[in-house]
Formats: sequence, structure tokens, C-alpha cells
Amino acid sequence: MARKRLQQISASPVAEGVRFRVGSAAAFAPEQGTFGFPKGDLSALRLYSAAPVGAGPYAVESYDGRTVILRANERYWKGAPAIGRIDLVEVPEKDGVMDKDTARELIEKDDVAGLIVGQPNRYGLIEDFTGLADLCHEHKALLAINTMASALAVLKTPGEWGADIACGDAQSLGIPMGFGGPYIGYLCTKEALVRKMPGRLVGATTDADGRRTFVLTMQAREQHIRREKATSNICTAQGFMCLYVACYLSLMGPKGMREVNEHSYASAHYLHDALLKTGKFEKVFEAPFLNEFTLRVKGDARKLRDALAEEGYLLGVPTLFKDNCLTIASTERRTKQEIDNMVERIKTIAL
Repeated sequence: MARKRLQQISASPVAEGVRFRVGSAAAFAPEQGTFGFPKGDLSALRLYSAAPVGAGPYAVESYDGRTVILRANERYWKGAPAIGRIDLVEVPEKDGVMDKDTARELIEKDDVAGLIVGQPNRYGLIEDFTGLADLCHEHKALLAINTMASALAVLKTPGEWGADIACGDAQSLGIPMGFGGPYIGYLCTKEALVRKMPGRLVGATTDADGRRTFVLTMQAREQHIRREKATSNICTAQGFMCLYVACYLSLMGPKGMREVNEHSYASAHYLHDALLKTGKFEKVFEAPFLNEFTLRVKGDARKLRDALAEEGYLLGVPTLFKDNCLTIASTERRTKQEIDNMVERIKTIAL
């Protein structure tokens, strides 16, 4: 069923045994072990925590003290300074992706606690982080990768990149949009960092009668009785959101998650190409993307968005730091007919 739906969207269906038709496959996972369901692992890292705070605070709360550098213009940049315990330094972008030469210069100063990067990044682009973890570790810094949870079904996992910390938003794992929430953020680390993880960890054990049970584990006493020394005071019960995610993953499984991403990929690329063919848009970047992309409008982007909004279409969001650009997403929820209808309406709008 999913394969047929893919072919309705794209004239060139995804080839068997090939991840996706992109310019560079370096960021996409190998055929085996991409989703990690057999070992219950989305990130290829050891330990997980969850909280309502989302990806941004989780990304920066992973560090305490010293300088942290992050990819310029990332989604969590605005909220990050509120943490207040760290100095944040931006790495400039180059052609929509992180300028690796500048990142290397900053890390080699040896006063950096870590580097935070997004995957996909703010423009929807897939970045190649080859060698980045080794560079960080050589200079006693940590690498954190902020990733949309559902994309881990097909992208290289943070663990495969050699990251120490993985974080992100898990709304894409079956949680309704809900006009902005509630959502759930996730945080994963290597086992060596478990004592510094904010939030609550749940472990499996047995009770006095030998029955399987679950308890909070690896918790410092300060977490409950000396709050000023606790690793986190902002996390609360996420049972309902975790239930959403557990049900979704149980129903989808590895095959379903791959099919969702295949359809999203085909849908977004179909829309991308259709918009360019209208003559009202132009490409901004050449890097590969999954289900979100950035285009520049040849004319008044606000006028175009407002005209479409009157008819019930939301054509992306204005791209920060890029004049007259829109960042647009299309997922498995959109049909070819819906996309075609919107594109035909765009053709009639004078800019």
C-alpha cells in the first residue's frame, strides 16, 4: 500500500535497497540496523529520558559551565540563553550547512564544553557530520545532535555519528499537533554521562515476589531533598505522552516507520519540484533534504502566504535570517491531489 502511494507522488519511486535519491548518501543510514527496534534503540545511545521541555532546553541543559558552540540559526537558539549557566557561540553557516572550518577553529581552542548541531538543520537540510565526533573528543568536548525523532528511522543515528548526547522533539511519533502542545522531548546519552542527565530514569527490576516492576533509578538524593543541587527541577510526569509514543511505535514497527519516511520524502520532493516549475520560486540550497526544504519567493512572500491562508493553505513559515524565503514541509499526511490543488492556486496569484 505504501509503495503504491509513493508511486502516486513521485514519478521515480525509491529504488529497492537504496535509501533515498539524494546528492549525498553519507548522512543516511545503512540498510541494516537503521531503526534499531530489535535493541529498542532509536538513537544508538544507551540511556533515555523524557520531559515536556522539548528539544531546545534539553540541548543546552546537557552542559553545565564553559563555552558551548552551536550551529548558527538553529531552532533552539532563541530560548537557549535563558539557561544562563553557559556561554553560547554560533558557528556560521556556509551554503545552508555548518561551516566546518570555523567549527574546527573554535573547538581547537580547547575551552569548549561541546558542540550542538541539528539534523535536519533549520533549513531542512541533511548535514554530513563525518569526523566531527573525533574532533570534539580530541579536545575533550562533547558532541550533541538534535534530531527529529521520526527521522531516525532513515537517517544515521547520533550514536552512529559518534555523538555523546542525542536530544530532540518526539511529537512526530504519533502525538497530535494539539495547537502547539503538549509534546515531549527526549534526551539520550552514553552510559558514562548517566549521572549528569536531567530528568527521571526508569529501570526494570523485580519486587519481593519476583514479579517484574519498574522503578526510578540512578537518582541522586539531591534530586528530591536538596533541590538547589539537583540536575533538573523542570521535569514532570510524561506518562501520557510516553503512552502515545509507545502505541505509535508498537503499531508502526521498523517497516512502518521506514514507509512513513519514504512517503514523506517523496511528498516533499514532489512539492519542491512543482513549486519550482511555477516560476514563482527559486532554489536557495543544493544540499539534500528529507521532508522539509527552503525556497526563495520571486516576489512578495507575505502576499503569497496570506492569499493561500484565505483558502486554507499554510505554505510553510518565513525563514529567519533569509530574506523572502519560506521553509516548507510536506509529509505522509498530504496527498498528491492536495499538493496539486495548492500549486494550481499558486499559479494564479500575481506577485
